[in-house]
Amino acid sequence: MPAAFLFAGRHVRILLDPDVQSPWTAEEVTAQPEKRERVVESIDGPSRTQVIAGQFISVAETATVLVQDLVNQELSLISLDEIVPGDTVACFGLTDCGGDPVFEAFVVVEGEG
Repeated sequence: MPAAFLFAGRHVRILLDPDVQSPWTAEEVTAQPEKRERVVESIDGPSRTQVIAGQFISVAETATVLVQDLVNQELSLISLDEIVPGDTVACFGLTDCGGDPVFEAFVVVEGEG
């Protein structure tokens, strides 16, 4: 997990490497993702940024983007380019704790809600 996502008050889970005890070394650091769910207002494809309820959401290059079939309750992989303004999405990710906080989505589900 990048250090930019770590700040006082964020709950994280740290898995220590049992083979390195001096100094203690993290093998893995994870945090519970936050969820942002709203109608997409605008999209800037080249920067992979969506505006949802006035908040900028950056979609990670490695993000999983899915569409939900509300009738059959199935999920299918899609391209970020298939999401358009007016679609309802749920974005799961973390807020960067830098000077200008940005929500970075690692999973985007179109058709939520």
